[in-house]
Amino acid sequence: MTWAEPLACPQLGPEWRVAQSKSWKKKNGTVTAVLLQTPEAKEPHEPTRQALRVMLRAPDGQLLGWDERSGDPGVDEFAMKPAFIPTLDGAGPAVTYLTHGPGCTGGPNVYETRVKYGIDGDTLSTPERTRILVDNTHHCDR
Repeated sequence: MTWAEPLACPQLGPEWRVAQSKSWKKKNGTVTAVLLQTPEAKEPHEPTRQALRVMLRAPDGQLLGWDERSGDPGVDEFAMKPAFIPTLDGAGPAVTYLTHGPGCTGGPNVYETRVKYGIDGDTLSTPERTRILVDNTHHCDR
């Protein structure tokens, strides 16, 4: 099948912009991380969003894998720390983000997940380490 004219490159859309990007050349390929961000919110209840998109390409340019995590970089009201922290320095990209789970009357449980990206053979490695930051299960009525 052929096309009469080439297709346009996909666009991010007006709601996202590239805030930062970086690549790491490794023996088995290149890891590229792109940090996307929505514009500053005009309304106080509309949070700014960020997304970290990480891609692995083979030395010949073939896409071998990708992963994307997103969140609100603002301070989480229960953990009192930023809820989404992307890192594009060092030996490779990483992201730390907070999620909420069931708790009790004191509020939700807050979990912190850290993903340190790497290469495992010819695949993108996304090992996760999760720990509980705020445990509200002890506030449950018995």
